[in-house]
Amino acid sequence: MGTNYNYCLMQENREKDYESITPFSESHSEFLNKLENIYTGPKHCIGTFHDKLYIWGETNVDFDQEDENGAKWEVVPLPDSKDTSTFNKSACKEMLLDIPLSITFHERVKQVSIGFDHSLLVLENSNFVYSQGIGKQGELGLGDQTKAGVFKRISTEFSQGVRSVKAGVKRSFLITQDFQVYAWGTTDFAKKINVPQHFKELDEHLITDIVLGFKHNWYLSRNPEGEINSLLCSGDNKKGQLGFDSSRKSTSLEMRSELLKNLEKLGIQKVDIQCTWNSTIILGMWGETQVVLITGSTKYGVVDPEKDLLLLDSDKVCNKEDFEELKYFYLKDLGEELNNSGITKFLTLNESFFVVTEKNEVYGWGWNEHGNLGVGTLEDESTPTLITPNVKNIYGNGAYTIINYHDD
Repeated sequence: MGTNYNYCLMQENREKDYESITPFSESHSEFLNKLENIYTGPKHCIGTFHDKLYIWGETNVDFDQEDENGAKWEVVPLPDSKDTSTFNKSACKEMLLDIPLSITFHERVKQVSIGFDHSLLVLENSNFVYSQGIGKQGELGLGDQTKAGVFKRISTEFSQGVRSVKAGVKRSFLITQDFQVYAWGTTDFAKKINVPQHFKELDEHLITDIVLGFKHNWYLSRNPEGEINSLLCSGDNKKGQLGFDSSRKSTSLEMRSELLKNLEKLGIQKVDIQCTWNSTIILGMWGETQVVLITGSTKYGVVDPEKDLLLLDSDKVCNKEDFEELKYFYLKDLGEELNNSGITKFLTLNESFFVVTEKNEVYGWGWNEHGNLGVGTLEDESTPTLITPNVKNIYGNGAYTIINYHDD
């Protein structure tokens, strides 16, 4: 559901918006179901199966380029797709791939992260990272090289081992196994870094995860039980997406210990942080109830002005002066039905949200300009709306969504 403009839905008609849930063809479904992992970005998608990687959508690929082991892209034939052996280019000169391409590596694909114009890849038993796509701000990490038509190995070896990689808009991050953070591209620390740079100021915090918005970042350190024990932020705050007054346009790296203390004092536990492009979402349990707090952009149905109150204006908080760090957070009204359903997965996209319940039902709200919520309209939804039952998994980014169903 949503737009096929970048061919992320692999449909023949590029101009069509699928505002209702539309089944894939038999061969497309078979292809998607065989993948071990599916990764989705704003403009392209990647699927992996052991040592094979599949790519489709709008991205920079070069059929003539070889990777370091001599492998090239190969077209994946899908019986009920049109026979395509040449591909059009978008206005950005990237390839528009309406059917997947594949490439085989010498090791199992361990992890992939997709940014706006580039992707990062980590292989099993490797201390290197590979990048592909366009990187005019250095986000490829390949020195002066601004394009890579296949996955190219970044020269830096991370001898400690790679814990995770994160590709964002014009920037890339990596966390080593011993919690060192490297960054490249246009980051809050420096402009246009074209090779990975170690940011030692984060070492003492033992960062385990980085969450990226369009231009804002959160750095999390978790204890062995998964609880956040250290929290920092940086980047753009023009829409209040870091939880500060929007008159404070941006911030360099800043500790948010008081924010964690405010949440703990309120009794909110099992805290997690997610981002849309222009907002930050705090998830947690308030007693037996799932709580969703949102700060930043309230457009596109992200916040319902009639139902969603600022947290400190709700009847749930007394002594408001004790919770200044939560001053700009809205308390999302999930509705009685969703609150009683038990949430197993929360997915944030550009400015839209999906929730999967214990009953395998999916609810959604937010931005719906291209029908990406699958509710049958192109209107934004400010109230969490039941979309479909029997869901196994859900993927998406940008203006499209892919749902994988349990077998009947």
